[in-house]
Amino acid sequence: MIKHFDRRIFPVCFLACFLPAAARAETTPFVTQTGTWLCQTGYAGWAGAGAALLVFVLACFLILLLRQQSRIRKMKAEINRQRKTADKAIRQQQSMEDILNHLNDYVFFHDLAGNFSEFNSAVRRDSDYSATELKQMNLKNLVRDFYTPEVDEYLQRVRKNGKDHGYMRLVNKDGKDLILEYTSTLIHKHGGKVAGVRGIARNVTKQHKTRKALKKSEKKYRTILNTIEDGYYEVDLAGHYRLLNRAILRMHNCTWEELKGQSYKKIIDEEDVQSVFETFNYVYRTGNPVKAFNWKTRRKDGSILHLEASVSLLYDNKGKPAGFRGITRDISERIQARRKTRQLEARLQQAQKMESIGTLAGGIAHDFNNVLFPIIGYTELALQDLPSQTSAAANLEKVLQAADRAKGLVRQILAFSRQSTEQDPEPVQVEPIIKETLKLLRNTIPASIEIHSDIPQDVGAVTIHPAQFHQVIMNLCTNAYHAMENQPTGKLEVHLRRVQVTAENTGFHAQLEAGTYICMTVADTGCGMSAEVMEKIFDPYFTTKSQDKGTGLGLSVSYGIAQNAGGIIITNSTPGKGSRFHVYLPAAKSRQDRQPDPKPGTSLPEGSERILLVDDEKRVLEVEQMTLEKLGYQVTAFSDSPEAFNAFKANPDRFDLVITDQSMPQISGIELARKIRQIRSHVPVILCSGYSEKITRETTLEDDIQAVLLKPIARQEMAGVIRKTLDSIKQIPVKEQK
Repeated sequence: MIKHFDRRIFPVCFLACFLPAAARAETTPFVTQTGTWLCQTGYAGWAGAGAALLVFVLACFLILLLRQQSRIRKMKAEINRQRKTADKAIRQQQSMEDILNHLNDYVFFHDLAGNFSEFNSAVRRDSDYSATELKQMNLKNLVRDFYTPEVDEYLQRVRKNGKDHGYMRLVNKDGKDLILEYTSTLIHKHGGKVAGVRGIARNVTKQHKTRKALKKSEKKYRTILNTIEDGYYEVDLAGHYRLLNRAILRMHNCTWEELKGQSYKKIIDEEDVQSVFETFNYVYRTGNPVKAFNWKTRRKDGSILHLEASVSLLYDNKGKPAGFRGITRDISERIQARRKTRQLEARLQQAQKMESIGTLAGGIAHDFNNVLFPIIGYTELALQDLPSQTSAAANLEKVLQAADRAKGLVRQILAFSRQSTEQDPEPVQVEPIIKETLKLLRNTIPASIEIHSDIPQDVGAVTIHPAQFHQVIMNLCTNAYHAMENQPTGKLEVHLRRVQVTAENTGFHAQLEAGTYICMTVADTGCGMSAEVMEKIFDPYFTTKSQDKGTGLGLSVSYGIAQNAGGIIITNSTPGKGSRFHVYLPAAKSRQDRQPDPKPGTSLPEGSERILLVDDEKRVLEVEQMTLEKLGYQVTAFSDSPEAFNAFKANPDRFDLVITDQSMPQISGIELARKIRQIRSHVPVILCSGYSEKITRETTLEDDIQAVLLKPIARQEMAGVIRKTLDSIKQIPVKEQK
């Protein structure tokens, strides 16, 4: 028991118990064989030793008791400390569990086979499985069958690398897909043995759908940008391109690689660089967008492109200006159309002026013909009564010739104003048309320009409208005059000849088929034309003249007329020496030479039929009546069309022929013919007119007009037409009006 004493207390206790006894037996100390202490007086010291031993034992017990109490106190303190530590750990664990269970992220533990052991409430909540169900499940049970291989790959990566990060698609109890972003790490025991896998994951299903929707929206946005016809651009604050859609690249025939990062100045036309800069600067300073301003850019080939653009600021995530963006639209066609519209408006105004001139010319022609008619008529009547060898007859012949020239002048005015009646083209002799046109030109072209013509009499006929052929001559001669007007002198030549094109000589006439042609050549000694100009002279609206001298349509229209007649126009020109225009028109198959007019005094066809004559001009009416009566006809004349109609209505069988003027007040000639035909359907009608644009071939056929006579009417022409009309009409009994 002594060995359990404290080494510091035992010596003290020992000395306290045994030293007093030793002191008393100091004189005769001895020890018996039995180990009993004896004193000098001879009695054994067992009693003292026993007392000392008792004290020693009591002291040891006391010491042990004190020692035990100290240990108990220490044990209580340790237990209290451990209890506090355990309570703290429990509280920390509970706090940690509360934190884990309140996390939206998933915290889980599973073994290397994928079997779940621990997990927080987020796992239970989103998977819809209970804790018991989850502890009995493997990771493969939470994925669809075709994702099972991915789970194996995941576990393999964790074993190999000790950790793994990525995305995994799970499915909950209700069959809904969950997309998780996870991070997993191997955990080890104290001995280094693998205990399992600890992981944390976040449900990113919504973010994934958002990203997917964002990508879809971005794709849709880019698709829209790349499919719209308008261009879209984005530039930084320095003007360098950050984004261009396909349309704007297509407009400039460039690729994105060629313009990426380039300055806007690379494609902006030099004239517009400053205005574009000022526009962008205004948008940057004010923040106000600019819409529909125009700039010019250059394509890759250098051609100009007109754009209508808008500009607005582009902001970064912090709301600060980061660049510019806008829409561009190709308006090149609009600009060209606008220019053409202005040109067409100018040409329309010119056409309206010409129309007004034509209307005025038509009115003048009508009135002038009504003046000429009595002159010609009375002259012819006077010549009929005079001997042909007298001086008076000779003078009247000159009057008749002058009136005939005036008659030709009126026709030229009508042809120039394009008011002649359009009919199917018939073979016509072109030499008189050329001569009449040159007569008209001599009065308009300055005397410094000489006009030389070579017009044979027996060239042949062509199938063309006389007014259109007149227009071709006028256009070519006017162009020749304009080419020489800045020269002190000049020469205009007009030649007419008959050309036979064969297989042997088609080299010079390469554009013509073999056959017979009438060729009219108009030559001048003007400034000539370059090869570039000659390529465009027949293009509509192309002109080298100032706006007040040409519309650019003359040669184009002339070329079209020649083509419609089966011909062509060939041009030769040398700059500084002049130009030559050759108009080739196919010769008519049957040449119709003009018959000479009968001379005065020659017998004319006569008759005795009854004629109803109507004309609002009394002098014209008198001349016509006297002429017809001298031819033997019975004439009933009226200057008022309603009176003439009433007379016919009163006695329809009284008249064999109706001759009426077209332009009359109240009832026109065509209307009068219609009203008369309602009473007597087969009565022949001859229509006379100084001028009327309403008289067409279709109108005369529709109203069954037998003939049309243009004033002033020559006596022999009137006699022939009347006799021909009466002889061709079969007499049909008149049906009484019901």
